Amino acid sequence: MKNLRQKIESSLRYSLLRLVLLPQIIVWMLGSFAAWQIAQSYHAHERDHLMREQLVLVRQTLQGSEPPAFRLQKAAQVLGVIHSLESPIGMRYRISSPDGQVLSGDASIPMPPNEPPNGEDPLFYDTTDGSGKRHVAALSTDFTTPAAAGSYKLYLMIAQDTTLYRQRAAALARNMLLALAGLALMVSALVYLGVQRGLQPLHQLEKEIEEMQSGALHRISFAQAPAEIKAVAHALNQMLASLNKQVDGEKRFINDAAHELRTPLAGLISQ
Repeated sequence: MKNLRQKIESSLRYSLLRLVLLPQIIVWMLGSFAAWQIAQSYHAHERDHLMREQLVLVRQTLQGSEPPAFRLQKAAQVLGVIHSLESPIGMRYRISSPDGQVLSGDASIPMPPNEPPNGEDPLFYDTTDGSGKRHVAALSTDFTTPAAAGSYKLYLMIAQDTTLYRQRAAALARNMLLALAGLALMVSALVYLGVQRGLQPLHQLEKEIEEMQSGALHRISFAQAPAEIKAVAHALNQMLASLNKQVDGEKRFINDAAHELRTPLAGLISQ
């Protein structure tokens, strides 16, 4: 087993496959990490965009010209519809007054930890309650009442369970990883076939040399071989020509010696 392992590790095929496939494995691992990050970022962006559009819709409802109670009731209805559509991901909502009083929705949704939302863009933050981790989007809106000299702000908050979004991101990443794995296997197969095809001239050279062991030395001819193999074949042909020349010289020496020794031996035998 040890000799077989040493033979495999010392083979040119193993060295080429290792040099080609090892970087591919590293690239696949980096691609897997990138796929996971892309999936997470994509779903986070889509989630925040959807929550922002929902809050903007509710804010437009509260900024209408109808009586305040009617606008609050209509906003609660809009949020109820959104809740029914988003029920698989555990959507909750809350409408609060500036003093923190809950006018509608779920009182368990906390206010922003640092400062209340202010401006056109929602404030996003994460919170944890007894049911798990939630992602919250908060937005402020001006709310006018006839009894007030002007208007005061209401705080709109939508909280969504992050479990389903993580599952969707994991599914997207898994699909991307499967595609990368299929591509990696296909490239590996092509690399292996390419290495096998590239080593065919070496196998042919080995066959030519083995045939010489049982017969006369002859030139090695490669009409369609890579330049590197042709260089090796040319060097072998030069060595074979030198060996043929030495063999021919030894044969001539043996023949001359036999001829020179034939007459004295014949005389000795006759005596």
